[in-house]
Amino acid sequence: MREHLYGQEHPSTLTAMAHLASTYWSQGRRKEAEELEVQVLEIEKRVLGQQHPSTLNTIANLTTTWSKLGRPNIATVLFYV
Repeated sequence: MREHLYGQEHPSTLTAMAHLASTYWSQGRRKEAEELEVQVLEIEKRVLGQQHPSTLNTIANLTTTWSKLGRPNIATVLFYV
């Protein structure tokens, strides 16, 4: 609904998407959670910038997801991008 009202790049929409990714993770829908987190990160980097607190938070969330999925090397690389 937020995406329809505000657009996909609105901070409120991005927050809702991040919360949905967390819900997916809690439901065991790991792949969907990961895909949504990546999507949020790509938009935040473009719209807010790589050093914005929200972008950095999404990077932290995504590195945690990748680490839990057994891909810590990808997570480490992302922190230094």
